[in-house]
Amino acid sequence: MDDGATDAADGRPTDTLLYEVCKRQRLLRLLFMLSVATVALMVIWFPFVSPESATGVVVVMNIVGGTGFGLLSAYLLRRCARLERTIRDEIRQPDDTDD
Repeated sequence: MDDGATDAADGRPTDTLLYEVCKRQRLLRLLFMLSVATVALMVIWFPFVSPESATGVVVVMNIVGGTGFGLLSAYLLRRCARLERTIRDEIRQPDDTDD
């Protein structure tokens, strides 16, 4: 995404918190991949631990937390893709108000 795509002072897409989050899209991808890996390992490990033990509680908490972070990062990555398309479309079709 190009920082100078639109002017942030006129309320366009670059004037949003989402735009600032999307500038760190690589970190969102890393968070998503780590979440998926954590959930996968915990699901594999879950049948081998007793649910009443402290380890079982930690495994369940890791599954819940990893799933939450995975869903949040996937949602944000999807929104970033939409924002990127919106900005790209604005660049291709400039305003006709200058006429």
